Amino acid sequence: MFDNTLIYMTSGISRGDHSGLDMPCLLAGSCGGYFKTGRTIDDGNQKNISRLLASIGNAMGLPVAKFGDPTNAHPALTGLTA
Repeated sequence: MFDNTLIYMTSGISRGDHSGLDMPCLLAGSCGGYFKTGRTIDDGNQKNISRLLASIGNAMGLPVAKFGDPTNAHPALTGLTA
């Protein structure tokens, strides 16, 4: 069932300021084989939830180059794909 599913779970805030930085997230399923499963990823110094959301859009077939506020949008994460 999880081969063609993606479950995304996170908190609404990370540091109390709703910034989306350093926000822990859980992805379950591979979204049709798009995501490599069974691992933990630390996005280093660029921990912005917009990058993950752009990656999820790409996994679902949407050509999302960046996600979020255009003045502060970030590109999709690299290294998530299978």
